[in-house]
Amino acid sequence: MGGNNSSVADVRRTIREVTAYAEFVELAPYPDDAEEAWGIGDRRDVLCEALLAYSLLAIRRLDDFLKSRRQKDDDIIAPDLEIDLEYVLGDEGALLSEETRDLVNKSAAHLTNRGLVETWDREMDLGALLEEKMNVFERLTTELDAISGKEIEC
Repeated sequence: MGGNNSSVADVRRTIREVTAYAEFVELAPYPDDAEEAWGIGDRRDVLCEALLAYSLLAIRRLDDFLKSRRQKDDDIIAPDLEIDLEYVLGDEGALLSEETRDLVNKSAAHLTNRGLVETWDREMDLGALLEEKMNVFERLTTELDAISGKEIEC
């Protein structure tokens, strides 16, 4: 079990990365007219877009982890940590629907004609998605806490 410490830490970090965009938007209000004249708004927009892509890729990594999609031999998946997937996913059965995962792929993971910001402005609200999935993140965190507790006892 001791080797799982870094894996648990990686999953915890990924959960935090999922919320990076929403936290930045909340903490960094759009600049006023004077700040806009100095180009601060443009810089904020670049940071927002980067954090949006980063958060989307993080939620895709969690989706792979929870769907037990092992692309490479060293990928960490939920069964490796003995995560109770039925408990974590609950009635939802998956973190991302195939439609939402496709949006993530087409907007953040691949260069397409759709574009990152345009896709998420028109077709999906990351804040609403995070709110909808918060119970999954909370149950996953509970499972990670239980794993960490087992490791401490050893």
